[in-house]
Amino acid sequence: MSEPAWLSYTGAITGIIGAGTGIAGAIMGYIGYRRTKQLKALDLRVELRKLLADLHTLFAELPALLELAKRSRTRVASATGGYQSGAMSKWLSDWDIDQALERNLHTQLPDADETYSSTSQPELETTLIQLYSLQTTAAGLRDRYKAELAADDKQRDHLREDMRRRT
Repeated sequence: MSEPAWLSYTGAITGIIGAGTGIAGAIMGYIGYRRTKQLKALDLRVELRKLLADLHTLFAELPALLELAKRSRTRVASATGGYQSGAMSKWLSDWDIDQALERNLHTQLPDADETYSSTSQPELETTLIQLYSLQTTAAGLRDRYKAELAADDKQRDHLREDMRRRT
């Protein structure tokens, strides 16, 4: 049985169309891969800039919070008669250490205007992880001294209540 002549032409034409489609698909896949890589880097840059803005806000409030906590604890200790106590001396030495830590952390903080436009994706990931670590440490410091202030407020309430009972 003989094959029709048009069958070989049809096979050749569909083969050429398939090869062209495969090449076009490979090109589009490569373009999509590059585009996805660029978008991933852009997402990391945006996340990094947001984190950096949050860190600058955190570090702007931290020194005042530390000073407020020191004044508060000193006043409460004076009111309760524990200003010259060993506990107060320990608290003040811990406060000095924390203040030095805050200054050290502040020196590690990058500039707020940094755009990271020429930074590669692995470098962006590394910087993001470092800044998350910095944020965790600074937020822990902030939370600790907010808790100290709350404890001082509670102690003040007890002192006021004692004064009311006496009068």
